[in-house]
Amino acid sequence: MHSLIKLVKFKIPPVSQRFSLAGVRNDFCPAQALSNTGCQLWEQAREKWHRSLQSWFSKRRLQQANQLQAAGLQCYRQGRFQQAVQKFDKSLRLNPGFDQAYNNRANCHAALGEWAEAISDYEEALNYNPTNLPARINQGIALRELGLLDSAIENFDTALFFGRRWRAQTHAARGRTYHLRGDWNCAMADYQRALTLLTNQEISLEKQVKLWISQLLPAQG
Repeated sequence: MHSLIKLVKFKIPPVSQRFSLAGVRNDFCPAQALSNTGCQLWEQAREKWHRSLQSWFSKRRLQQANQLQAAGLQCYRQGRFQQAVQKFDKSLRLNPGFDQAYNNRANCHAALGEWAEAISDYEEALNYNPTNLPARINQGIALRELGLLDSAIENFDTALFFGRRWRAQTHAARGRTYHLRGDWNCAMADYQRALTLLTNQEISLEKQVKLWISQLLPAQG
């Protein structure tokens, strides 16, 4: 007779006892640990994806703002100032800190004779970028147009102190302001300085400065 294999029933201890026998904490659950790790990985992946998406949208908005800024400049050069303002408005909605768009929109307001709006936009441009020399010079010109000559000269002084570019334009603009204020010696000094700094490509400004000098000479005599 064949000997039969006697089946022995083993009593399997509860999970807590099994891990206790293995020296593992009784409250440890491998399934829960795997679940927690998976959740952490998922959260990290979602965060990374969210940052990437935000970066993409941010770059896209900046790109669109630049395109609208360029379109506004084209309208400005064509003399379509109202249309240019609308382009700059849209550009600034996409990029509220776009100092160049503020400066260019201010130039449109100045061309339309809206000096208060122009000065406000120049101020916004300078708030976002104090080194924006065109905005500072243009604001000085706008202040001069409103008769605020002392404030205009302060703007030009600041531009000359901090900037190495646009010096000829700044001297010419400050000279004109001194001229209007009656400070003829200061005006002539700035006019002469502007002429020495002007390049051959700036013929229109050179003619303007020489015209101002011709107006000043009879007054001095």
